[in-house]
Amino acid sequence: MNPTVVVRTAIENASPVTMIKSKRIGGAVYQVPVEVRADKRFFFSTKWILDAARGKSGKPMYKRLSEELLAAYSNQGAAVKKKRKKLTRWLKLIRHSLIWLSILTSFFLSLKREKNLNLFLIVISNVRY
Repeated sequence: MNPTVVVRTAIENASPVTMIKSKRIGGAVYQVPVEVRADKRFFFSTKWILDAARGKSGKPMYKRLSEELLAAYSNQGAAVKKKRKKLTRWLKLIRHSLIWLSILTSFFLSLKREKNLNLFLIVISNVRY
C-alpha cells in the first residue's frame, strides 16, 4: 500500500460534502444546506480524524492515528461515522422541507380547483423572503 494514497483516500472518505448553515431571512431562522469548499473539507476531515485518534486510549498517538487513518481508508472509524451523522441530519432537513413543500403544493392545487387563485396570490404576496 502506498502511504500517500492511503492518507489521501482516508481524508476524502472522511470529508463532508455539504453542511447546514443557519440563515436568517426576515424574522425567521432557516437551516440551509450548503456545499463545503475544498479547504474546509480538508480542515473538517483532518480535525475529525485527529479527534477520533485522541479519543482512543491505551496506545501511543502514532498507533491510534494510523489505526484511524486505516479505518477511514476503508470507510469505517469514528471520523467517517461523524460524516454520516452530519449527512443524516441534512437528509432529515431535506425530508422535512419536502413534506412542507408537498403540503403547500396540495394547498395550491385545492385553491386552483376551487377557483380561489386570487386568495392564494394574496397570501403569497404577504410572505416576506
